[in-house]
Amino acid sequence: MNIDQPTRMQIDALLIQRESQFCRVHEVENTINEILGSDYPFPSPPPLSSLTKRRKPRTKKKEAKDKLKAFALPLLNESESAFRIT
Repeated sequence: MNIDQPTRMQIDALLIQRESQFCRVHEVENTINEILGSDYPFPSPPPLSSLTKRRKPRTKKKEAKDKLKAFALPLLNESESAFRIT
């Protein structure tokens, strides 16, 4: 990815700001734990959107069609009234 120098500097400044906010959250959580005298069960932060894999959702109709294709029975002749087992 080619990024020009001014844009790269803006991105770096925002990443530094983000890191400082994470440090502030950590400090606040530690202060709360000191006040309570034990670890408070803080919820885990959500995963970073840049690290999650994006999947294309599969429709239920396609799944049903796939199952029907796997179990397709042969067609009967006009003279047959049941399927042959071979």
